[in-house]
Amino acid sequence: MVKKKVGYIVSAVVWAVGYFYISVYLFFSAAGGHMLTGTILNIFYIVFALVLDKIEHRFLVWVNSRSKGNKKSLGLRIFNIVYGGASFKTSLYLFYVVIIICSAIVSAEPDFPYLSSFSGYLKSVEYGILLLVAADSFLGQFLKDVVKQ
Repeated sequence: MVKKKVGYIVSAVVWAVGYFYISVYLFFSAAGGHMLTGTILNIFYIVFALVLDKIEHRFLVWVNSRSKGNKKSLGLRIFNIVYGGASFKTSLYLFYVVIIICSAIVSAEPDFPYLSSFSGYLKSVEYGILLLVAADSFLGQFLKDVVKQ
């Protein structure tokens, strides 16, 4: 049981770090460091990640339901290791908790080492947690309503 929880924590951290690198790339390369463009790309990225989380969950359930008995192939075991840990949504929440902390540090001390060069990036993703909560709640409620129909 502890081993599984540690695996979830490790996978959440790995996905959150991956999300960080992709969002940094979107801000500095795709948006050219422009705050408005970076914020808009971050909004689309959050919505994309939430939809991808729903697809990932359904696909994982489908793949595991098609496995034969307790004997799983090597490919299925690798797939379960990569995608069977923490969800994208869990990783997003972890990412935004860290972003809020870093943003608070930069607000208190604008010349804080390492973070001062990311101040524009932090401002562009700082309120992403609000969008994440709102979009997650909306998507969850929307899917419940669709299932009722």
